[in-house]
Amino acid sequence: MAVFRVLLLLFLVAVCGLVVAYFVMGDRKYLRWAGRLFQWLVVAGLLFFVLMIAERMI
Repeated sequence: MAVFRVLLLLFLVAVCGLVVAYFVMGDRKYLRWAGRLFQWLVVAGLLFFVLMIAERMI
């Protein structure tokens, strides 16, 4: 579980960094990368909660 928490935190920091890079530089490629990475953040978050629920059921 600790691995997933660290992974979620890294995804979140990366998305925030890319959004800041977009605001600073104005290049839309950073915003596209942030959007794609945000999709993976949502998937990882859902997987984290599924594992948490499965852990409680077992």
